[in-house]
Amino acid sequence: MGGKTHCIGLELLLDALQFGHHRAGSVEDGAAQPDERGEELVGRGFGEPKQEAAYQRYWADFETAFWEEEVSAGRLRYPRASLFLNHWLISRTGEDVVAREVFDRFKQYALYEAQKPMATLLAEIHRAAQVYRKFSELAAQSAPQEEVLSTFAYRMAVMENDVVRPLVLWLLDQEQTPIPTQQLNKALLAIESWHVRRALIRATASRYNRFIVEMIRSLRGIDRPQAGDFIENYLRQQSVDTAYWPDDQDLARELEGSMVYKRLQRGRLRMVLESVEDYLRGWTGAAPAKGAERVRRGALHIEHVMPRKWQTHWPAPDDAFDEAQRDRLIHTLGNLTLLTGKLNASISNAAWGGPSGKAAALQAHDVFHLNRHLLHRAGAGWDDASIRARTAELISLIQQVWPVPPGHKVDLTAERPKPRRRVELIDLITSGILAPGTRLTPGRKGLSDRLATVLPDGRVELEGVIHNSVSAAARTLTGTIAANGWYFFLVDPVTKRRLSHLYKDYLAQRSIEDDDDEDDDDEDE
Repeated sequence: MGGKTHCIGLELLLDALQFGHHRAGSVEDGAAQPDERGEELVGRGFGEPKQEAAYQRYWADFETAFWEEEVSAGRLRYPRASLFLNHWLISRTGEDVVAREVFDRFKQYALYEAQKPMATLLAEIHRAAQVYRKFSELAAQSAPQEEVLSTFAYRMAVMENDVVRPLVLWLLDQEQTPIPTQQLNKALLAIESWHVRRALIRATASRYNRFIVEMIRSLRGIDRPQAGDFIENYLRQQSVDTAYWPDDQDLARELEGSMVYKRLQRGRLRMVLESVEDYLRGWTGAAPAKGAERVRRGALHIEHVMPRKWQTHWPAPDDAFDEAQRDRLIHTLGNLTLLTGKLNASISNAAWGGPSGKAAALQAHDVFHLNRHLLHRAGAGWDDASIRARTAELISLIQQVWPVPPGHKVDLTAERPKPRRRVELIDLITSGILAPGTRLTPGRKGLSDRLATVLPDGRVELEGVIHNSVSAAARTLTGTIAANGWYFFLVDPVTKRRLSHLYKDYLAQRSIEDDDDEDDDDEDE
């Protein structure tokens, strides 16, 4: 086979082919063990022709670009073939097989646990690989298909949740009793709801891989035609912070005032809005819509209805108006929509009414139900109250897109993690990320010449007055009762690098999961 053995893991498989004479499938010395098609491929002491036949049928495909491509798994990258074998082993063993132990674990499984001739085992791996590849291809399709599996694959890819793949392999295992479509869909929809809801409330994902392994282990003892019922009930019964299924109250409480544009990755936020749009078009659960297509995946732009540069055309309603509160409000769910393309900057920041206003621009995109509903709600104007009301409406729709079982309420028996200690400037100074004496420049126009200075003890001096925090200094400059100094001040006005960037560097330096707000210096997508 010459150079063909370069593919990672192939040498191990060939070693198992050569010496893996299994107890359950044993044959006499020199005899060959036929596979299910009656072709003699595996036996003790088989020669080069049979190796070549096994290679061509079952392994040659793994040396194509698709399988050799390196893909991310956490912070590391592995050939896709290696990850597949990892996920396949997890689906078969119900064990948490780490990437560095994949091939040793495979050899142990093949020689001592599978109880099958190698030809049979290779055929099963080949069929599972086809399922795995189909799942990957469904995730990458821009034109959605009707089936639940296609939508599930895309949404899990956007959520960067590859840990579900062993579970998908278990559900679609062609060597076991098929799971009825209704039960398969029920399982996929429950897993998707569980995962998306947890992502939206920014629950920890630290144990997801182990949680999926534990679920697979529990599934191995059930009647497969009831897999959907089991998985839904399994998720519903979770009562620890690392695994519970957020209920409607949890979801509403987190999303009501959340600056989702800053706190969610753009791809995830787009997927949420796409899903709501699909739901409004009639795509509910496993039922296809009648006469309406799904929106194109990953191709739409997120637009703020009330622009981030609202000061020019969207004046404050009264003297008691809180600018900082509006700055937060414009990033909430109710002020966001989808467009087929970016608006011209002048239109994007324009007033609501008039031929060149925001309402007219949105009217041009009335192909989307999201925009039709928005325009109907707005009427002659779009204000802070409109944003809050629409946020509540979208939360209700999200709860319907990703439902929980009727009557589901979270009952956490374990304590929630203690709140993370508040990070202060002194922490950045002692870690070497921020130097005492750094000049801080306000990021708001008209205030950029009023510089503040970082003191060695972590306080901030502004125009001769010492403030205990950067936010206190920011409130003095803006004249508001609420201002986030981490985002208000720049440490480098040329590159627009903010204090918030240094905050993220501090978290990364200590390997703390970064769930802080997204930066607010990019344009609408």
